Amino acid sequence: HWKLSHTLKGMLLNELQIFVFFYLFSHMLTSEQMYYSFGFSSKPVFVGLMLFMLLFQPVNAVLSLIHNAVSRHFEYQADEYALDLGMDLRDPLCKIHMNNLSNFNPDPYYSTFYSSHPPLVLRLKAITSLIERQQVKQKVN
Repeated sequence: HWKLSHTLKGMLLNELQIFVFFYLFSHMLTSEQMYYSFGFSSKPVFVGLMLFMLLFQPVNAVLSLIHNAVSRHFEYQADEYALDLGMDLRDPLCKIHMNNLSNFNPDPYYSTFYSSHPPLVLRLKAITSLIERQQVKQKVN
């Protein structure tokens, strides 16, 4: 991940998510309309925070979905980089998943929304496909 700058890109993505959170919070905290629409005549900060957290959940769900998609894309890139260095990660990935008692093939919807890493089955298919592509290139050359 380091060679492909995934760590830096992930940190920047997290910073962007934090910025969006505080930017929206600062606007909602000073919005009298928000307090009045929920039946408050004054603007206590704690109430503003609670209302904001309630209203921010859908935005956070979308941001988390994007973050997980980017993270999974980084995993595929890292796998491809390892193959370019001559490392076949299929056996080590299987061992890690077996040691961690991970689900090899989770529900696709659950995995898409909650997992930062691709399911093992999809990673193995992608790695096998990359290996086959490399072998075809070697035969052509």
